[in-house]
Amino acid sequence: MPLRCWSTARSARGVRKADRGERPARLASHRTGRGTGDGTWTLVQCQASTRGSDQVGNQIQWTGRVTSGQGVAARLTAPDWFRASVNRFFGFEPAPGTLNVLIEGDRRELDRLLLTASTVLVPPARDVCCALLVPVCITREPNSVHAVLLRPIIYGYNVAQLELLAPVLLREALRLQDGDEVTIRAEDAAPRQKWVAPPGADAAGPSSPYNLDSTPR
Repeated sequence: MPLRCWSTARSARGVRKADRGERPARLASHRTGRGTGDGTWTLVQCQASTRGSDQVGNQIQWTGRVTSGQGVAARLTAPDWFRASVNRFFGFEPAPGTLNVLIEGDRRELDRLLLTASTVLVPPARDVCCALLVPVCITREPNSVHAVLLRPIIYGYNVAQLELLAPVLLREALRLQDGDEVTIRAEDAAPRQKWVAPPGADAAGPSSPYNLDSTPR
């Protein structure tokens, strides 16, 4: 089932009424988060009929609850090379930090999605972990935001935890508090590019076996 999206502008006074927007051909290539010039950001509302299933057409969805993070991703997301890579590939510069969500239920579809639909971001230094990135839509009714799911490749990482990047502060944009339930949807499709490496990653040694053009060395 195709993803239906409506754009919504949010200012300091709150979220405005939704205006019908252009529907993207696929979630992976839809770019959001551009400034509108008047201090607002473009948000997105996404709707899909679940029909009692966690998988709808080419979409997979999870429910989870917002939780406070432990700062594990801060070292990865703060550097300029990371922010530039997200901007280049997903079309927005991420707001500081990530939103942490603990998902509920069966995680097998998430594990498969991370293997098949993610983009691998290779760092320019050996002491920084690689990360998997997947474009998603996070919803807290009645509003939603297009975001990027970030999975640091770290031993012992909590596999039930999702970290989300967005062009806005998600807690503010969706008015979230710890314990609030959210829905996260992703398109089950191959990524536009499997490997992404910022300048200098070729010198990182064993942690970067591929170059920017996805060609094995």
